[in-house]
Amino acid sequence: MTECAAQSEKKLGGIEVLRFLCAVAVIIHHYRFFFVSGVWTPQSHAPIEAFPFYPALAPFYWKGLAAVQLFWAISGFIFFWKYADAIHDRVVATRHFFVLRFSRLYPLHFLTLVIVIGLQALYLRDHSENFIYHANDTRAFLLQLVMASNWNATCENSFNGPIWSVSAEVLIYGLFFLTVRLFRPGAVLCLMMVMAAFVVVASPLRTPLLNLSICAIYFFGGGLTYLGVKHVPTAHRAMTFWFAAASSVAIAAAMFPQGFSDFDVPPYLMMLLSSSLVVSFALIEDVFPINLTRLARLGDLTYGSYLWHFPLQLAVVVIIDRIGWGREIFLSPLPLVIWIGLTFALAAASHRFLEMPTQNAIRRAFSPRVFSKAPSLAQP
Repeated sequence: MTECAAQSEKKLGGIEVLRFLCAVAVIIHHYRFFFVSGVWTPQSHAPIEAFPFYPALAPFYWKGLAAVQLFWAISGFIFFWKYADAIHDRVVATRHFFVLRFSRLYPLHFLTLVIVIGLQALYLRDHSENFIYHANDTRAFLLQLVMASNWNATCENSFNGPIWSVSAEVLIYGLFFLTVRLFRPGAVLCLMMVMAAFVVVASPLRTPLLNLSICAIYFFGGGLTYLGVKHVPTAHRAMTFWFAAASSVAIAAAMFPQGFSDFDVPPYLMMLLSSSLVVSFALIEDVFPINLTRLARLGDLTYGSYLWHFPLQLAVVVIIDRIGWGREIFLSPLPLVIWIGLTFALAAASHRFLEMPTQNAIRRAFSPRVFSKAPSLAQP
């Protein structure tokens, strides 16, 4: 086995840790929702400077949602690592690929959608409008059922709102499969897809296709990052890591010259930061004498934590409001710690007792020969 092949075969623990940190960033960013009584607006929460552990968590409170774009880049990295060559060489059939994606994503999406509908009904008993997301009509529900809620960027977030980024990514999965099936999955393909997506962003199609085009930019940018990391020789990995790590620090400093508030992140800087962070975490085990294999399991909790944190938040708000406690209790550190802990505990239980059993059952039902004989296809 060649050096590069060996690199591609091992589980990149650093990437899984980065995915987990992205999930933490999004959860902390959405902590502001605890201070909202109805539909969220930028002014409808307590001053962020008063939030728990603000000096340490300020980047996440203000800009944690940028982790979604990093999620997309990580997905592109993983998909080009795991699937691109296998799809192009017809090792993974069309049906098998989409069974993989459906079985991984849909069961938890459907369950949390139903739970949010029930919780919003309870919330409406004591309030005049839905909590945070108000576009919860029949049309939105039907779009949610087929995970198409945010293919059109003009659609408002609805029900379990964080699913919007997964909705966009689902369509990019199809684009990924089509392109790597037809063309050799190399740097040229990734560059062309990124450039095409940038053209869409700059065109009149920007308004309806904004979510999809931006997702494509980061996804195929992540694929390009993987192709670069894959071909870094052992002798140059340490130098590449330190360059990427230093670049991450420098880019972050350039992004926030006057602090984190009231500052729009330039897209090109976010692209550079995403690539630098992915390279850093992909190579960290090659530079330091650490084994992140066990910590890599944290990456399994990211999807669950992403979909469970809003339903859990909504449930807490329903209980708090019914008891009559003021929302100012969330300015204390303990509720933040408890909420994050509960979210990941629920994600861990969900992964073990719901996601994996249903995932495996669906895969065996649709393609019993493939998934019983080739367990390596079950991931990610």
